[in-house]
Amino acid sequence: MKKWMLNDRGISLVELLAVLAIGSIILSLIIGIMVNGQKTYSQQTHSAEQLTELRYAIKVITKEVRSAEKMTISENRLVVQSGGRIVFELRNDQLWQDVSVLAERISGLNFEMEDRVLAISMETDGTTGKKQEVNVQIYLREGVEIEKEN
Repeated sequence: MKKWMLNDRGISLVELLAVLAIGSIILSLIIGIMVNGQKTYSQQTHSAEQLTELRYAIKVITKEVRSAEKMTISENRLVVQSGGRIVFELRNDQLWQDVSVLAERISGLNFEMEDRVLAISMETDGTTGKKQEVNVQIYLREGVEIEKEN
């Protein structure tokens, strides 16, 4: 066997302190990496949830627009009439469909009409600070009455 293994003196205080210092440095690096990974995961999850919410809102609006008989369009308000009357509008960073909230944390909503094409643009800043935007163009069928408000 090696000499140092046969030595029954044990380890010195300096050796013990060196091992503890190196171990604490390695442990702090591992904890830092884990905390950063958890933060990134949380931000990406939140960002994906926001994008899903935007897409759902666009899907609901698109469904109503496709079955519309009459529409009234302003910059951030859309009134769709097809049997009933449905109002989509932005109020206090929330997209409202009549009396219920369709999507939250909406920083911008814009409806534009040109040549029977309705362009909808919706964006959110979110809590992560990254701006996400969803745009869609809906081609309206013939016979839909369109009115523009200022």
